Parts: sequence; C-alpha cells; structure tokens
Amino acid sequence: MSRNATADLELSVDCYATFERIEAYIPWVSLNSTTRPTKKQALTVHIRDNFDVMNGMLKEMGYVVPVPSTNATSIAILGKINALNSAASIDMAMRGGNAGVSPQAIALYEQQKMLWKDFSTGRIELPNAAREGAYNLRKNELQPKSRFYVDSNLNDKDPVFTRDQDF
Repeated sequence: MSRNATADLELSVDCYATFERIEAYIPWVSLNSTTRPTKKQALTVHIRDNFDVMNGMLKEMGYVVPVPSTNATSIAILGKINALNSAASIDMAMRGGNAGVSPQAIALYEQQKMLWKDFSTGRIELPNAAREGAYNLRKNELQPKSRFYVDSNLNDKDPVFTRDQDF
C-alpha cells in the first residue's frame, strides 16, 4: 500500500516500528489533533522521516530497502532503533519552547545512537536481509590485502621507499 493511502503506519512502507511501540518509550506523552506536534505530524514527519534516513543508511551498507516486514528478526532490530529515535524526536519537539530537553529524550537518543553504531560496525547483524551490488563494507567485513614485490625473475624483493616518494 502507498504511504498516502492511509494515515496509519505500515511496517516496511512507513516505518520499522509501530506507533504503539514508539508510544511505549514516551508514556507521559499523549498525542492528538491539538497537541504540538499533533499525532498526524508525529506519524508523517518524525516517524516516516526517521524511516527514510534509516533506509538511506541501510542502502549505503548494501541492503535492499526497505527491509521486508516478513523478516521478523531484522524488523525487530530496526524497529527498536526506529522507535527510540522517533520517541526522542517527538519528546524533543513537544518541549521545543522550553529551555531544556528532557533527560529521557536524551537517554532515548543516546541508546538509539549506540544501537545504530553497533549495527553499522557489524556487531549487530540483520539476519536474512538481502544485500545487493557494490556497497561499502563494514569494518568486520573487510579482508586484509597484501601485495608482493617481485622482479622480472619472480624473486621476492623488499619494497624501497624514498623520502620524496609519492604514494
């Protein structure tokens, strides 16, 4: 279904986390048509924008995006990251006119950032998520490479470096 067909969130179309999952991280927030942000703004701006950014990052890592909702384990991992960041974003937006940001919003954002770092460095995997084409390898996917220097008789030579050498 397309994004514009409904105001509700659909996994792998609008988000990786349901609105109920996001609300669980900010139970003191009650969104409706008169709050700022409104429930519609939370759905269409904060949650969907976060989903789009996540897909951009996943695409850079070579994943086919969006990750299909049938891949329950991968959706759970991405859903947690999506829920934490969206909850922090909504909480910060609600306090926009206040002098400070809530410590809870900061904690949610930091937890999301830590999870995303673990994922992007390869400490957390997306099981059975399809990858395509050429993509930037994560640190744990890199293979060491070496180069031998041999002369015309195929004898191994030590490399010679000079002070003015260009690399």
